[in-house]
Amino acid sequence: MKIKRCILIFVLASSTCFGASFDCSKAENATEAAICTDRNLSELDSTLSTRYIEIRKGLQKQDAENFRNDRIVWIKSRNKRCGSDANCLQLQYTDRLKLLSDSRIQSDFSGNWVIDLRSSDDIKQNIECGYSEFDIHQDAGKITGSHSYATIRCGRLNEGGEGTVQGIVIGDTAYLTVTSARDGTVVKGVAKIVRNKLDWRITDTVSAGDPNGDSPLILEKGLLTRQ
Repeated sequence: MKIKRCILIFVLASSTCFGASFDCSKAENATEAAICTDRNLSELDSTLSTRYIEIRKGLQKQDAENFRNDRIVWIKSRNKRCGSDANCLQLQYTDRLKLLSDSRIQSDFSGNWVIDLRSSDDIKQNIECGYSEFDIHQDAGKITGSHSYATIRCGRLNEGGEGTVQGIVIGDTAYLTVTSARDGTVVKGVAKIVRNKLDWRITDTVSAGDPNGDSPLILEKGLLTRQ
């Protein structure tokens, strides 16, 4: 049952609503109720919100939207993991603030990342092509590079090219915009380094390419290995 009024939170928690970044009179779950009735959590929530605003001011429109989507994913994860557990919530907030505030924590995405899309039989037969690749160059928090894709037996190719990948790095996440050199399709997505692999997924299509053309051949999602 959604909590619609801050007064209900007062009664349930025998406490006071503090200055969270959202309207406590519209708190909708146990996590938001816990934040609203805990001064420390409210201050952490407000500080994190301010940090988000500061970061978004320096982003281009597409990067800002990717960053917003990542924030939504984090909130859902926070709610599921912690519920109303104040200690858990404090750890989630402090870790997130540290990640977004300390550039030394920034992941290094530079390198040539490749995923083999061939089946085991294709590999045994030494079938050519069947791969997708990100060639990434990272300078501080900015990313440029190329994305290419080749179907099995090289039947169809997206040859990529410098500038077909653009993006930024915030903490452990790269927010990328990828353009198909094949038909001009533009997508945005996020990447993280997980166990020394590049975990990539498309989050949205910014613009479709030639409607009469073939597939843009942009990797939808996958774990790529740095060469």
